[in-house]
Amino acid sequence: MARLWRLLGLPLFAAVLGAAAGVAVSLSGGPQWEAQSTVVYTPPSQDPVVFPGANPASADRELADAAALAASESVLAPAVSRLGTGEGWTDLQEVVTVTPSPGSGVITVSVTGSEAENTAARLDAVVSSFAEVTRQQAVDAANAAAAAAAADPTAGSDGGAAEDLRARAEVLARTADPVRVLSTTPPSQTGPAVPRDAATGGVLGLLLAAAFLAVRSARPSRVSSARDAGEMFGLPAGVIRAGQVVPGSERLVEDLQRLGGPGIGHRVVVVPAGAASVAAAQEVAAVLRDTIPAHRPADEHVPVTDGGTLVDVGPAENRVRVTADPTTTVVAPALREATAIVLAVERGAPLREVRTVQRLSRQWERPPDAVLMMG
Repeated sequence: MARLWRLLGLPLFAAVLGAAAGVAVSLSGGPQWEAQSTVVYTPPSQDPVVFPGANPASADRELADAAALAASESVLAPAVSRLGTGEGWTDLQEVVTVTPSPGSGVITVSVTGSEAENTAARLDAVVSSFAEVTRQQAVDAANAAAAAAAADPTAGSDGGAAEDLRARAEVLARTADPVRVLSTTPPSQTGPAVPRDAATGGVLGLLLAAAFLAVRSARPSRVSSARDAGEMFGLPAGVIRAGQVVPGSERLVEDLQRLGGPGIGHRVVVVPAGAASVAAAQEVAAVLRDTIPAHRPADEHVPVTDGGTLVDVGPAENRVRVTADPTTTVVAPALREATAIVLAVERGAPLREVRTVQRLSRQWERPPDAVLMMG
């Protein structure tokens, strides 16, 4: 059960938190309404009255231009004047969405608002203004075509006489109606949508939790090299493998011998960097006992103070001590007589354990001198 909670705890918590945030955002926004009109737009260039041989390939481009026009100042400024609410045309632009449907000549105009009546009025003003502006553009285009036909007797898009083209343009100027409303949907409430927003927030929470877990799993969770361990503590690092000092680490062991302290000879304290490194500490101590030369006869017994009690540590094999764990209460007595402090790290030891020892070492009377990795 505990393992299952470790696997699913964070995603479940993130999902619940995301759902709660979605509900809060949904409720804080207040009611939302949306109204929609669908219109058919016929560009003047596609009107068969004036241009019986018009190219339909340009219809989609002109449809996109008309949709852009519907959301522009040219249409929205007159719509705002029609409403008389005192708002700017850019305020209206923020709640208007215009979507063309290529190949069909259909344009959908949607308006959102916080009140149903106001939303319907805005939609009506926008669509009416759009129809008037496009009608005037059609009239202007027809008049321009008629004037051009009158000025150039050889003109005529259908190959007929200029008089025929002028007559067609005059008809278009009187009957132009590029925008025709197909349908209008009354305002419907779209928010607050608590279930939808809660689901969206929950999914986003799950996605964020998944991303976090992916990043965490990609990060190393174990110490893989002496260099990594040394950089973590900011200390020189060496390697001991199969009971021998690895070539390249001999200099570090020699440097440990040069460190001095109270009393005679070398008194090296080996501290395990966590529970996973206890066996490594014993092996490091064994190698150091064989490597560090004696500074006194092997049968000489040297009394030292250990935890306030005068003890006879015996001959050379006790010059290297190993502490049971890295806690300050355990390490402190050994540090008082130490000439060197070595941290022992097992290759593959959990990074969490080693970081804990790093924090503990800051509380010691003196900092460690080196890191030795087993394996």
